[in-house]
Amino acid sequence: MATRKATMPPLKPIRNEAEYRAALAVLSRFFDSNPDAASQESSDYHEALAALVEQYEAAHYPINDRP
Repeated sequence: MATRKATMPPLKPIRNEAEYRAALAVLSRFFDSNPDAASQESSDYHEALAALVEQYEAAHYPINDRP
């Protein structure tokens, strides 16, 4: 059985485009699998990773509210 360490990178702030793309790939694999069947630990991990992605996107890909 694979360990979390082998399958999921450690949670840390996303600092560059390569880390951002890697995080998106991890989230994509999670959502392409059966997330409803995931353990609570896995769900919590991916929720935290999604928050880090959102934080990076807000800083590097801001959405302009003006038309």
